[in-house]
Amino acid sequence: MKVLFPLFILVFTLFFSCKKRVQPDMMDVQNACDCLIKQRSTFFMGEKFGEQYIDLDTVIMPVGFGDGNPANFDYINYTYITFKANNPDALSYEWQVGNNSTSQNSKEFSLYFLDSVNQMPVRLIITSKPNKKCIPDDDGIDTIVRYLHIKNKLPHPMWGKYYGFSSESPNDYFTIEIDTLTMYNPIWTSPYSCGEVIKNLPNGKVFPLIIGKELGSASYCIEGLGDTYPPYNDLIYVEDKSAEFNNRCRAYYNRFSKEIEIIYFTREIIDPFNLGMVYTKKIFKGKKI
Repeated sequence: MKVLFPLFILVFTLFFSCKKRVQPDMMDVQNACDCLIKQRSTFFMGEKFGEQYIDLDTVIMPVGFGDGNPANFDYINYTYITFKANNPDALSYEWQVGNNSTSQNSKEFSLYFLDSVNQMPVRLIITSKPNKKCIPDDDGIDTIVRYLHIKNKLPHPMWGKYYGFSSESPNDYFTIEIDTLTMYNPIWTSPYSCGEVIKNLPNGKVFPLIIGKELGSASYCIEGLGDTYPPYNDLIYVEDKSAEFNNRCRAYYNRFSKEIEIIYFTREIIDPFNLGMVYTKKIFKGKKI
C-alpha cells in the first residue's frame, strides 16, 4: 500500500493536468472553425469611410438639391460601392454583380453605379482549401449571394437633431441639427443654392457649416465641413485642417444606435478678415432626439 498510494496520486495528477491542457486547445479549434465558417458564409458589400468598412444592403444615392424645390432635385448621381471577400486565404474568387458580363476575380474591388438599383443579386463563388476538421463534407467551394439596393431616401437618415457635448466642454450639453438650407445672397439671382448643413456646431455658432460628402461614403458619413467666407461674423471658424482623412473634419452616424461622432477643427476669428493660426481639434458626440 505504501508503494501503490503514491503511484495512484501520480496517475491522478497526470490525468487532470492533461485534461486542463487539452481544454483550451479544443476551444481554440472551435473558435477557429467558427471564424472559418463565418468568413466563408458572407462577404462585405457597402461603403468605406477612411479605413472603416460599413456593410450595407441598401446604399443611399446622393441627391443634388438644386434650389431647394423638391421638383428640382437631381436624383441621378454617381455612387461608388466596394465589395470584399471576408476570407483572405481563398485560392480563387469569382464575382458576378447583376447582369454585368464581366466577372471580377480579385478579393476586393469597387464599382460605380449611375442609377438606383432594386434588389440586384451579387454572387461570390469562392474556392478554398477543403477543411474536413470543421466541415466534414467540405469540397472547398462556397457560393454566396446577397442583394444590393441603391436608392434615394428623403429625408436622409442623418437629418435631424442631436443632443450631446463637445470634447472642449464635456459637461455642457447642447443640440445641433443636420438639415438642408437654401442660401440667399444679394448678388445672386434665382435659382439659389441649396445643400446639407450642420447648425449650431460649435455651440452658439450663428452661421451653419456646409456638409461635404464623397462618393463611396455618402450614406452615413460626412467627409468635410465648410464655413462662411470673410467677413467673419462668428467667434469661431470651422474648417478642414488637411486633405488627409485623419486630419479633416468628418463625421460618422451609427444607424443602429442613432449616435453621431463629429470631428472638427476650429480657429479663432481675430477680426472680420483675419483668423488665428492655431487649429484646435474637437469632437462632438450626440444622439438623435
